[in-house]
Amino acid sequence: MKHDKKAERALIGSVLRGDAEALEKIFGVVKVDDFWGESHRCIWRGMVRCWEQFQCVDLVPLTKDIYDAGDLKTIGGMAVLAPMAAECVPRNWKLYHESMRGTGRVREMLAIAEAVKTVEAGGDPFEIASEAVEGLLRISGEAPAQTLPTFRDVGGRFLRWMVRNSEEYERVGRSPQMSFGWEKIDKAIPVYPGKSTILAGGSGSGKSGLALQGLITSAIEHGEGGLFISLEMGAELAYMRAISRRIDISESKILRGDVEKFDTNRIEVLIQEAGGLPLVIDDQCPADVVSVERRIRAAAKEGIKWVVVDYLQLMTYPGRKFDRLSLELGAITYRLHRTAQRFGIGLLILAQLKKSGEFQTAKTKDDIKDGGDSVQAVDAAVLMWRPNDLPQEEREKRSKADGVSVEDDTMRIETSKHRYGQPAGGTFGWSRGRVVPLGETWDRNGKEPSRWVRELLTRNVYRPS
Repeated sequence: MKHDKKAERALIGSVLRGDAEALEKIFGVVKVDDFWGESHRCIWRGMVRCWEQFQCVDLVPLTKDIYDAGDLKTIGGMAVLAPMAAECVPRNWKLYHESMRGTGRVREMLAIAEAVKTVEAGGDPFEIASEAVEGLLRISGEAPAQTLPTFRDVGGRFLRWMVRNSEEYERVGRSPQMSFGWEKIDKAIPVYPGKSTILAGGSGSGKSGLALQGLITSAIEHGEGGLFISLEMGAELAYMRAISRRIDISESKILRGDVEKFDTNRIEVLIQEAGGLPLVIDDQCPADVVSVERRIRAAAKEGIKWVVVDYLQLMTYPGRKFDRLSLELGAITYRLHRTAQRFGIGLLILAQLKKSGEFQTAKTKDDIKDGGDSVQAVDAAVLMWRPNDLPQEEREKRSKADGVSVEDDTMRIETSKHRYGQPAGGTFGWSRGRVVPLGETWDRNGKEPSRWVRELLTRNVYRPS
């Protein structure tokens, strides 16, 4: 028996009827080579493509995918798919797969036997025997790890990556990381391509505004695309937070409706000038990690470089049960972390700090709400809080350490974990709703303004103090 047709059909049916958790396991184990018939291989390739694009496998998109690939005639038409779902028990997919692998091993052994017969036709007996032994070892699962990359291979990839990073640094004249407008803030909040960072703060601490500050600065000053996935507030509120920090109109003033004609004109000019910014605010994303991951993968294909998810504690992991919320948030964070690695996206995940009245010590990563397992998954964890939450004695201590007066309206940012560098941080002030180093204003960061900013300044859209 060269193949088990019933097992192949049952496994395909298990995918059509499986939930997200089961599908993730199936696609991580089953390969297209496990199937014998070309029609089943075409169906499986279509399923893999649907899973990678939509994180689900449904008859309608699957049929369209197979049709677009030109394989509909090969599989025998649309009518062959639906009956397969009725020929299986989804939870038995491992049994079906093992049956397929068993017949696959039989096929490989028969092929080895046919190869051994070539000795009679004058083949090299030693070479044939060596290949036969290697094949049998591979079938038994005892083959040496010859396909694993060598240390030299990995070193070569690392060297090429390092050269590309260096060339990017020379091209843009700065570190290839998300820019918040000031080098001191960039060091305190390290967000690099292919890496993940948690930015944690209390409710109303300004973490969403600071994240938007990074996306907007990177888009305006460097033309780098950004995606803000808002699971908490609507797009209009996020947009208001973004533009109010660029044109000095307070959010409370906009919400009250106390907006003058001059303010409206400035906003209109800003929207016209910034309409082409590679920046997306998405408030329609469901709060499950599968949907968020799908958005990130789609954004990467569109050239987006930076992604902010607001915020961690609002996300769920569908199809899985966890003993503790911390374990669920850790699994969510690790999945997004691996997605960022795979697609080269710089990922900033916002999170909540615990609501506690204890302010005697500095915040640590243990203060992230149910975030112990999440901190282990990311490359860096950054905490932000207002020093005026601290007792007077602690504020005086911090003022002395920084050499500046810590006023009530300041922000403390500390890197609690940094996998690839030294922790950094400091005390920061506010200027026009943006976080800046103490003593600085948003439009005087020692850098040459971009063309976009210069044009707006010329048109008096801004009125820098």
